[in-house]
Amino acid sequence: MTVKEYSDREQDYIRTNAGDMSWSEIANNLNKLFPEDNEGKRTRSGVVAWNAQDKNPLVRRQVMIPKDLYDQVKEIDLSEFICKGLERTVKKSKPSE
Repeated sequence: MTVKEYSDREQDYIRTNAGDMSWSEIANNLNKLFPEDNEGKRTRSGVVAWNAQDKNPLVRRQVMIPKDLYDQVKEIDLSEFICKGLERTVKKSKPSE
């Protein structure tokens, strides 16, 4: 039996949760939440492969933050904060057209 392509709702789930869960957690949850879409056969490597071919793939990087600084900002969504900061930096570095 072949595994079906990723359904729209699986794709949405991956994009929504990629920053908060590991690829393994996402695969396990896809199997639990959408068994009719994937026959319970989603794997970590499959989710990683799908992400890599997505039109806007997510890149996961670990960042070390000093504990005293983290303690001051732990209520902030750091992923969103970092992404917005990177977007501002990229916009500033592009030459104006």
